[in-house]
This record gives sequence, structure tokens and C-alpha cells, in this order.
Amino acid sequence: MDDKNRFSILLEHLLEVAEVKNYTLAKRLQYDVSYIRKWVSGRMLPAKKTEKRVMEGISACVVDEATDDGRDLLLREYSVSIPSDLKAAIYDNLIAEYDYLQEELDSGEARIGPYTDFWAELNMLQYLTKMAHPVLRRVSQLDIVAVMDLMEMAREYRLKVANLQNGQLVDQRSYDNVYFKLMIDISREKWDPIYDAALIINVLTNFSHIHFKLFGSTAAAGRAVFVVKGDFAITGLLVSHSRCAAVTATEDPQNCESLYDNFSKLCVRDDQLFRDTSMRQLISQYDYMHTLLASNLRWMFGHLNELLLPDDLFEEILTAHEAELKDFLGATPAELRSVHNLAKGVVEETNIRILIYEAAFSSMAVSGELDFFSYKVSLTPDQRSRCISYVLQLCKQREKLEFRLISGRIVNDFQYVADPNMFLSGAASYLRLDNNCPVNRIAMVNNSVMEDRLSEYFDQVWNLDDQNVTKERNAIAEHIHHVLQGIHLITRAKSDEMEELQESWMNKI
Repeated sequence: MDDKNRFSILLEHLLEVAEVKNYTLAKRLQYDVSYIRKWVSGRMLPAKKTEKRVMEGISACVVDEATDDGRDLLLREYSVSIPSDLKAAIYDNLIAEYDYLQEELDSGEARIGPYTDFWAELNMLQYLTKMAHPVLRRVSQLDIVAVMDLMEMAREYRLKVANLQNGQLVDQRSYDNVYFKLMIDISREKWDPIYDAALIINVLTNFSHIHFKLFGSTAAAGRAVFVVKGDFAITGLLVSHSRCAAVTATEDPQNCESLYDNFSKLCVRDDQLFRDTSMRQLISQYDYMHTLLASNLRWMFGHLNELLLPDDLFEEILTAHEAELKDFLGATPAELRSVHNLAKGVVEETNIRILIYEAAFSSMAVSGELDFFSYKVSLTPDQRSRCISYVLQLCKQREKLEFRLISGRIVNDFQYVADPNMFLSGAASYLRLDNNCPVNRIAMVNNSVMEDRLSEYFDQVWNLDDQNVTKERNAIAEHIHHVLQGIHLITRAKSDEMEELQESWMNKI
């Protein structure tokens, strides 16, 4: 190993930025300093059996021994704010580079250029493992374009591409300098009305903390292409649900730049399936009101929001958070009251089909969190009860409102991901993405084909004839009433606990 490698380059960079000497690292790891010099030069790698201990030691030493300026630079580079998160991020980066290098050394691929490898055929797991290049840890600046026939892949591989394979969302910090364009083929013959619509919603949620754009075009058919501008690219032909042929991977900067430019040109505005927007824009540009006044309203609630609030509770929340809401939405209290009055009239007088997840009620009962125009507020137990009581009243008294209650998950693969919030109409439709990030929380449907796909998804769930969807109005009302009893029990338990604390405090006095 005569030349510097990715691991040695990273190690040298960390030590230089942190201003940590080889001797300091050697002392921390209890190694002779000659080993550190060989790691940095690329002449040697740490032994595989000591990988975890060595990487933990390096990350801890770099953070603990760094100068103040060096530590601040690394915090910005890894987009974290505290030293413990920085240690974890550096450890993850070191492990990724080390494992990638080891796999490359062991694989015996055919090298067709100084930075380029070729495989006649790979299974999808092998392809996706190579796609997970260590450069993706560099969250300080990434430009990615991918053209993938996602719906033609086996489901387990779709989840891996979407980073949902473990049922977990990726780290939900906002990354302002990470850009990702993904093109897929959503042709009818490849599309599962429920599974793939749920997948798309979860992909949008998962990547809403970065600048993510999703495109739909038949140009993605049969392709498996992933390019990081100027750094890495892997291309192949999808020949079955689980195999790729003619796979080429390159780290040549010029090739990566050229591939990025060429595939980016395929991602045209007319094929963009959703456009990013915000609640501030929805209100200021009157899209929020237009969707309320449109025909064929269909709403899916993964959590409760301002659309289902009685007048008095709306006014309480607005008054309590007036300054924050003005800053967040750019709307005056009078403007928000007008929006509420319109929404209330629509809810109480218009035909609407409403799907509500059972978890929306239980979450409100336990946490009290309400999505108030995309601004999260916490309700008191009394306010929670009044909010849910209003929904119960609507369910019992408003015949024009049709309700369905969703229990559990429609698709098991997404059981750990936030329930979707979808608002469809004959004029415009949008998703409200629940991901704990203030940026890109709303995805406006921007494509007629995707509009049809989401409408079909809603209809399919609405008409499901199984135990997951409750259709009888009395059964739904009974469930809501049960939730209200739960809030009462929670309130009483907290009250009893407070009395015990007060009695204990008085006894001490």
C-alpha cells in the first residue's frame, strides 16, 4: 500500500484541522508513533480485529485534544453542535472509509482506470453497498443526482435506496448544503397503488431535511445511476428485480462531474412530482384557501392540526402564540382568524372524506402536540379534551363528513415512520411532512400523474375491507370517546401525583 488511500487522507485531514500531533494520538491509542505515521501515509491500515477500538480512540482524541478553533471547524464540517455528536460523526466517517477500503481490497474487481472499476454483474445488495460511498458522510457539501428504476427493484432494495430499510428515518438535522435529485419511473404497470404511494410519501418525509427533488420519467426505466458531483459515481443496468449488469464505479473527478451534468439535464421542471413550499407561502399566496374551496376534498390525518379545532380553542392557541406565529407565518391574527372561519365553514357544511389514523388521537391524548399551521404547540389536558371532543361532535352530527379510522399501519414496512398527512382536492393537493424539521415541511403535488397516484392511494385505503380500517360511524365515535376517557385518566393521575408531591413537601416543612 504505497499510495495514500481514502482512510489515510481522512485521518491526516482530521489531525491537521484539530492540530493534533501523531505523538498525541499514539499516546491515546497506546501505539508506537511509527504506526500512526504509516496510517497517515497510507503504507498501512489498522488491523481489522482492532477496528472498533482504534476508530473510537481516534475520534475521541481528535475531539478532546483539538484546539478550540480546530474543534469549531470540525463541528461546522460535520454539521453538529456538541462534542459528543462530533465524536459519533467522526467515528462513523472513519468506519465508513475503513470498511469501504477493506471491501475494495478484498473484492478483486476489474480496474479499468486509475480511479475506475467494472463488474459484469452485481446483485442489488452488492450494488447498493458500493453506492453507500463514504463521501456521503460529508454533509458540509453534497450535490447528488440519481436516476433509478426504483419501482422495478425488489421492495427490500427500494427501502435501502430510500434509507428506510431499518424502519428508521435518517438523522433529522437540517443540512442546508446537501442537494439530492432523484428520478424514478412511476409507470402504471410498475406501480402498486398502496405500497408505492406510501413509499413515496415516506421518501419525501425522510429527505425533507435536505434540498430534495423527486422527478418521474420513463427515462429512469432500466437504470441504476447514482452520482455525487465531482466525487463518486456508480452506473449500471437493472436487468431484474435484484440484479444489475455492466456496473461501473468511478472516483475520477472529471468523469463524476461529466456524469452529474449529463444526468442532471434529464431532471426537467415538467417532470418534477412535487414542489417544496411552506405554510407561510400557502397562506400568503392563497393556496391554502383555494384547496379548502375546491371540490372533491379528501383529507388524511396522521396527526391533528388546525383544521379540526373549535372556535374557542383556536382563539386560545392564537392568542397564546401570537408573536411566534406572526414571525413563523408572516400572517396577522386577523388573517389567521379569516382562514379559520373559512376552514370551519368548509368542515361543517361541505362533503369531505376524512381518514384519521388512530395514532393521531392517542398521540394528542398523551403528548398534547398539535400541528397549528405547521407550528408545533403543546395543549393542556383540558385543551386536548376539547380538541378531540370537537372531532367527536363532527363525527356524530355532521352527515356530510364521511369518516374512516385507520388502526395500525397500512404498510408494515413503514411502521416506525410518522403517519402521513395528505390533503387532496380537485384544484390542488399537498402533503404535510412530519419530520421535526422546520424546512420543506410541505410538498405540493406538481404533476397530474402523481395526483392520480395519490388519489388512487386514498381511494384504495378508504375502501379497504379489513380490520385496519373502521367504517361504522358509531364504532369510530366509540373509539374517540375511549380516547377522551384516557385523557381524563391521565389528568387525574397527574393530579394525584401532584398532591403526593405537595403532601411530601408539607411534611418536610
